[in-house]
Amino acid sequence: FFVDVPTVISRMKTSMMPRRQDFSINEPDLYGPLMINFTLSFCLTLCIKAKQVRLHSDGTAIGTSLAMCFGYWLALSGALWCASYVSDVRMTSASMLCLVGYAMTSYLIIVPISY
Repeated sequence: FFVDVPTVISRMKTSMMPRRQDFSINEPDLYGPLMINFTLSFCLTLCIKAKQVRLHSDGTAIGTSLAMCFGYWLALSGALWCASYVSDVRMTSASMLCLVGYAMTSYLIIVPISY
């Protein structure tokens, strides 16, 4: 969690422009991906409330959006980590969480536009 705001913003911009090679995976952080997932779940909750969607289960809108965002982040990170392990590309789990978390930046643009 020892990362400054300009580094987080730079990594978010780099995740939107994949041709740039500024992203350093040697120093993974989880601050940016955590904040991206919290912001994404907040956007999903606002969109659910704006559309007045009725949830069929006993859960709340914020619980549903948090479970979806963090579940997707952790499941995709785990699947990609397993694939990288099988293909003999040694990455730490923190590096994979960092990569997938920053890759979710594009959803912050797509979700509000789609609603």
